[in-house]
Amino acid sequence: DGVHYWNVTCWDNASNVNTSETRNFTVDTAPTVVLGDPPQNYWSATGNITFYYTPYDNVGIANCSLIIDGKINMTSYSINNNSENNFTLTDIPEGEHTWTVNCTDPTDNTGTDTEKTFYVDLTKPNIVLNEPESGVTINSSTVEFNFTATDNMAQTLLCNLTLDGTVQNTNPIEAENNTNTIYTVTNILDGVHYWNVTCWDNASNVNTSETRNF
Repeated sequence: DGVHYWNVTCWDNASNVNTSETRNFTVDTAPTVVLGDPPQNYWSATGNITFYYTPYDNVGIANCSLIIDGKINMTSYSINNNSENNFTLTDIPEGEHTWTVNCTDPTDNTGTDTEKTFYVDLTKPNIVLNEPESGVTINSSTVEFNFTATDNMAQTLLCNLTLDGTVQNTNPIEAENNTNTIYTVTNILDGVHYWNVTCWDNASNVNTSETRNF
């Protein structure tokens, strides 16, 4: 970008040389915009998000606008060129959203970056214990625990099964949304035992079921 000058110099067979007039022209390209955080497919459990971006233009930046779901949400006229800037939004509604930033230089050239997708999920999952029912007697040291986890957005939830205050699974149990999930525990000692299930969704909203005994 900037003002440039050019001319042409020619010579013939006898080495007579001449140079043309000098002309000028200006190159003014659109600003470059690089999106920072939040990353692609980010999940928020609050709806309060700061969007980071870095604009660059040789002649400066006049203004930048945050684009949410294809529409201008807010515009800033105080931009640090070639440095990280940000916009902060609060109370973003639940659901899937897109974001990018458009920046315009003093000559009205506008540049942007590829949209990113993010999700806002404000709702905790719900867990229903199916079996064993509370108060039953089981004539086996091996027990199949059956529960159903449901969520408004996540297709799969991660869960822990807690027996007598101790988590039984080494790795989180992957529970498909609104589908019965069975986890088996062996070598349970005789006596009264207590169990519940804790699950969390993609946005780390967490909930714990009722506690049952058998």
